[in-house]
Amino acid sequence: MSKDTAGAERGRQDSTRELPPATGLPISEDDVMAAMMAVFARAGTPPHIVYAAQKTGRIVTVENQHLLSEDELAEWNAAVEEYRQQRRVRRRWKR
Repeated sequence: MSKDTAGAERGRQDSTRELPPATGLPISEDDVMAAMMAVFARAGTPPHIVYAAQKTGRIVTVENQHLLSEDELAEWNAAVEEYRQQRRVRRRWKR
């Protein structure tokens, strides 16, 4: 296994550590979202993406956006814009 492949494999293993131990019971949506947020933090995901994922409960990418309805995509875009607007307001108050 090459060094790059080993690192990718290790990263994949690390990302599953945040999930609760397998008990045979269903994992709650909150547990899944908490695990995703932990992975986002480690990956350095841009904050507007993290915000929109938390707000909408989905992750939109170039690869999956065609699977969403117009309303779902509009909800995602609105969440991204809401984050950006909040950042603009916060920056004005810091001056």
